[in-house]
Amino acid sequence: MRQNDKHANMQDSKKQNKKEYVTQEKQKHSFNDISQNDSMRISNDEKEGLMNFTHNEEGLAKFHLIMAFCVLFLILSVFIPKIYLSNNIYYTSRAISKLTIEKDLLYEENMRLQQEIEKINDKHLLLEIGEQ
Repeated sequence: MRQNDKHANMQDSKKQNKKEYVTQEKQKHSFNDISQNDSMRISNDEKEGLMNFTHNEEGLAKFHLIMAFCVLFLILSVFIPKIYLSNNIYYTSRAISKLTIEKDLLYEENMRLQQEIEKINDKHLLLEIGEQ
């Protein structure tokens, strides 16, 4: 039994040594974290600067607003006539296309009518020659 007691005491001492080692390591890491936090802290001057900081919430200045409207007016003065002319050209080209189609149809009808007139004239000539 004595050996079991020695063995149990040895295991307890190993566990105790391990716990002490872990706590020492934690202390080392916490010390490193504290020293790093010191370098990241804000100085008193910076704190005062942040406390005294005032944010100007006026919005847009009148000059910037006027300039924005001028730019908008210039852009619209360029693009509105372009859009108007593009639409006008489109509708004019559609009208021209319709007129071209009608012209071709009338030309074809004119050719057909001239052929009918020619046939009638030939028929009339043959009747006159047959009468003589």
